[in-house]
Parts: sequence; structure tokens; C-alpha cells
Amino acid sequence: MPATPARPAPPAPPAPSSKPATSATGAVRGEDRVFGALSSAVRREVLRLLRDGGPQPVQQLAAHFDMRRPSLSEHLKVLREAGLVSEERAGRQRIYRLEAEPLTEVRDWLGPYERFWRAKLAGLAELLDDLPEEDGAGGAGGGDTEPGGAEAGGPAGGARGAAPDGDEGSPGGEDPGASGAGGARS
Repeated sequence: MPATPARPAPPAPPAPSSKPATSATGAVRGEDRVFGALSSAVRREVLRLLRDGGPQPVQQLAAHFDMRRPSLSEHLKVLREAGLVSEERAGRQRIYRLEAEPLTEVRDWLGPYERFWRAKLAGLAELLDDLPEEDGAGGAGGGDTEPGGAEAGGPAGGARGAAPDGDEGSPGGEDPGASGAGGARS
């Protein structure tokens, strides 16, 4: 019986892309381009650099990244296509400038979510205001304890961590090396 030829391996699934989704007609909406451009931490950092430092040549931007110039150029191309940066040629240099107008689309899209969370936090504030206060809060020297069992005024409470006998050691004045705490040393 003759050997059967080996079947070719099925094609690998496409790699995940940061390219924005297209509509049924194949057109990419501006909002999708902006969100796609913002999906990369490198591109967000480029925008921050341009926001904080003003227009900059590509060489100056490249100095902030551990990548080859062609890779950075691809990121700059995505930002340009989204309208988030503009490029101006000055001799042999390309100067990039932040164009913040498209970010208003992001702000407008986020607006309803911000209102949603503000309403939720306002409801939480009302709930917390309606809770009764615990007894014994605020009394100095009454052995009040913080959450987690630490004595009020201990290390979490600031500079009042001195033990009653003046020892600046552990909270409560106990010597961490003392064996009288009921624990056996090994």
C-alpha cells in the first residue's frame, strides 16, 4: 500500500489586531480609529509626550522608547490616520504635533459612563452618611483599636507609637525578642 502524502497544516488563525472594526461597507468610523489608536500604551505615551513637551521631532520621541525607529513610525502612522497627531517637515526632520480635537469623541463617549458612576458614588455617600457611628470613637487612651487589631496611635496612627514606658520598640511596649509572650523559641 503506497504511503499517503502528508496533509498541509491548516492555516494559523489571524493574530489579534489593534485595527479598528469596519462597518458593513468596509469604512472605518473616526471614533473607531481614535479608540484603536488609543489601545496601545506606546501610542498613549507618544500623545503624553507631545502634550507635555509640545511639537517634537521623531528622533526626540524615539529617544523615549526601547524600539527601532520603523516600529515607532508605525505607531505614529496610526496616530496620524486617527487625526491625533499631525506631521510637519522641516528640512530633513519630521516634527509631530498633538491634535487633541479627536479626543472630544472619546470624552463624549465616556460622558454617560461618568454620569453613571457619579450617581453610584453619590448613592454610596448617602448610604455611608446614614450608617450609625460606632461607640467609643475618638477617645484617647481608651484602648481603641484600629481595623486589623492595631492599637490606635500605633505605627498606622502616626508618631504616637511610643510605648507607655517610653520604649520606641514595637507597639504596646512589648519587646519582640522577649520570650514571656507564651511562645517557645526554637
